[in-house]
Amino acid sequence: MKTSMLFGLFLLMVAQGFAQVIHPYLQAPTSNSMYVNWKTSFTNTPSVIYGTSPQNMNSTVTGSASQFIDGGYSGNYYYNTVQFVNLLPNTKYYYRVSSGADFSDTLSFKTLPLPGQAASADGHIRFLIMGDNQIQTSGRYDSLVAAAKRKVFERWGGDPSDNIGLTFMVGDQVDLGNLNQYENIHFAYNQALSGYVPIQTTVGNHETYGALGLSAYYSHFYMNQMTY
Repeated sequence: MKTSMLFGLFLLMVAQGFAQVIHPYLQAPTSNSMYVNWKTSFTNTPSVIYGTSPQNMNSTVTGSASQFIDGGYSGNYYYNTVQFVNLLPNTKYYYRVSSGADFSDTLSFKTLPLPGQAASADGHIRFLIMGDNQIQTSGRYDSLVAAAKRKVFERWGGDPSDNIGLTFMVGDQVDLGNLNQYENIHFAYNQALSGYVPIQTTVGNHETYGALGLSAYYSHFYMNQMTY
């Protein structure tokens, strides 16, 4: 019995050793929907399990993977997209994404309230506003995100999703609009918060630079369902 248990533990450790931890990126929140994206080096059918508690993630939704190509970049990747729909407004959900053997931690997000209603018990909808991060100079970008996360814990405690409705990026989140910089600057340096708080990024002049220009921006972000 002990031998079989040890062997099973060994197999689990080996499997985890080959699996890659995924860092999801939430965006385009509404009162009843949310997009989640992540990158993989292979095509697959991306999947998410979710529910209203970590012990009750019994709903599953699948999505699609689109290959993004940038000439001369060896890190071309598949961009995985899953949309949660028919969610309850102003409700916290827990979720875990997976692609093949790769998976994320169990994270959480909160849907927006209905129009005219508050998201928090004290009557607020809070936004985290950052921008012009552009390039990694002296740890500026990811240090700013990490500091913002610490400040949220200091002020309100709990998950960031409990207290922040949206991170608003005011543009110039990359220096050039190519896959290398979206992968290794914007997505990489937002990992501390991107799985908890949806991010909305507007266009700066730097998003238009590079071989792909604005086509890379429009490929990564979803805005069609947004209205004033």
